[in-house]
Amino acid sequence: MVDAQAQLDQMKNMLECSVCFEMPVGKHVLQCKNGHWSCETCMRRVVRERGSCPSCNTSLRGQANAPSRVLAIEQMVGLQSSPCTLCGLVVS
Repeated sequence: MVDAQAQLDQMKNMLECSVCFEMPVGKHVLQCKNGHWSCETCMRRVVRERGSCPSCNTSLRGQANAPSRVLAIEQMVGLQSSPCTLCGLVVS
């Protein structure tokens, strides 16, 4: 039998941003066309700095490749306005 704390820890690990490894912050969670996602703050920074997904290197530039929202994850984490630990930005 798995205890409740272990289950919560496992779920938190599954819901971490793939860039800053924290729970998503900001208004949205964005993903590349291959389904790799991160919090909006980190994804916008990655697009600006690299122009490609940090997980699969797929281009994130141009309308056809622009990141899209991940509504299910946004609802699961109940996004709140708190600072990103990587860049300190608060998106409200």
